[in-house]
Amino acid sequence: MKKKNEIDTEFVTINEYSDKKVLKSLIALLNTDGGALIINSPDKYNLTDNSILELMKKSLPKGHIIESSADGSYFRLYNNSLIKVFNFPRLLFITVIVADRDDKLGYVYLQHESPSNDREYYMRVKGQNRKVALETIIQSNQKSTPNQSPSKMSQIISFPDTKYISDYVFKNGYSVPVFEALSAYGFNRIVGYLKYINRKYGNVYSRGECKLHDSLIPSLYRNAVNIKAEDKKIKVIVNRFLKDNKLLNDLSLDVRDAKRTRYRVEGVLQHYGATTSFLDVVDNHWVALWMGLNRYNIKIQTDKYAEYVERSIPSIDNISNEMNARIKAWEVIKKTWKEEKSIMEEQKKTWEEERKTWEGQIYQYVILIAAPFSDNPTIDGIKETKDIIEVDLRKALPSTFLRPHAQHGLVIKRKRPVTQNSTSDDYDLSQNVVGIIKIRIDRAKEWIGNGKLLTQDSLIPPAGYDPGYDLLLSKYKIFNNSTLKITKFM
Repeated sequence: MKKKNEIDTEFVTINEYSDKKVLKSLIALLNTDGGALIINSPDKYNLTDNSILELMKKSLPKGHIIESSADGSYFRLYNNSLIKVFNFPRLLFITVIVADRDDKLGYVYLQHESPSNDREYYMRVKGQNRKVALETIIQSNQKSTPNQSPSKMSQIISFPDTKYISDYVFKNGYSVPVFEALSAYGFNRIVGYLKYINRKYGNVYSRGECKLHDSLIPSLYRNAVNIKAEDKKIKVIVNRFLKDNKLLNDLSLDVRDAKRTRYRVEGVLQHYGATTSFLDVVDNHWVALWMGLNRYNIKIQTDKYAEYVERSIPSIDNISNEMNARIKAWEVIKKTWKEEKSIMEEQKKTWEEERKTWEGQIYQYVILIAAPFSDNPTIDGIKETKDIIEVDLRKALPSTFLRPHAQHGLVIKRKRPVTQNSTSDDYDLSQNVVGIIKIRIDRAKEWIGNGKLLTQDSLIPPAGYDPGYDLLLSKYKIFNNSTLKITKFM
């Protein structure tokens, strides 16, 4: 049990009125326990260089303060932070986490010298010092207001059964952390975390992929030379829909509202396999997991027959470890065989390419994409902001078009005018990616299991069970003389 005057070594709260008292307590702790005192952004709490140094000089025994930074024992940062590190036999970090709040409170947590996963964090909750997860502290300091940039996954977050791999960089230079999920619990945790930290920005949707691409450009504009010509193809199909009484009635299309009518028709086309200016996403990360586990294969290009084929782990299961060992071996060889450096560099590149190829056979990805809330009302499932158009097909389409309802399907696109100077990069959605989850396909298969709801038959119902699909297939004349066609699944 803690004595009456014993210092709370787990947590201290600093504000601009109690800085001297708190610092004296911390210094007393360091005198008895040893350690290193680190104070970030002391200006936030009205702490100055001189006040800290004076307190240190008065409280610490001689020889414990080194005022020169020549040996690196203490140094000044130029981003309004001051770090003082004292040469004690054992490290004990006490860090002020800046909380951007009106009460100007700073949260101090103690870290013993240990791996980051074993550290304990404490936070002031309802007047008491409580142990919390690091992400809780970050979330409490998160400034998130509507229609600002979405919040990405943080590299420093550590969830059980997850592992930070690296940052993935899209071709436009935008980067986002990639985390591997080692269990279904870790998978759910990352998705939930990203939805939570973006709760004031918008909704976070999922997209399953077999591999990562260098952009998120809708299929109609991908590699397009003339965006305007591609966009005209959509307009032609939409006009044909409006002249067909059956489609007009079954989709409840409003000919007086050309803009929303186009969004809804494009949503139908996109979800049933045609190329459009929208990108598919789902509001269910289990469905996205299934999409990454099953590879989409076009069997007959002319009539666009396709199927989904479940992926499986190749026979060599330890290839990642093997390739890592080979690359480490290269590092040793490089030091002794300088004359063969160019040859070995080429060999290393070959090995790394082989590893990428093998990893492409072993892993799948779920991309988390944030779409902002709108100040305008959502009409028929259609939401428009200054930058994004989002169509919730569960609200925009009747359930006779069963597929989008089975998949929790939506479509989104970058809101950009189509001009003669438009390029495919104008419609890239990669900057709305807030996280990427990497999953071994054998784990994904185990998590999905054998349930009927996560099968091709359920997620892509045949025409006999999906009246909307059957109707689209019967309207083959609408797609005559067009490269935009509905996919027929085998």
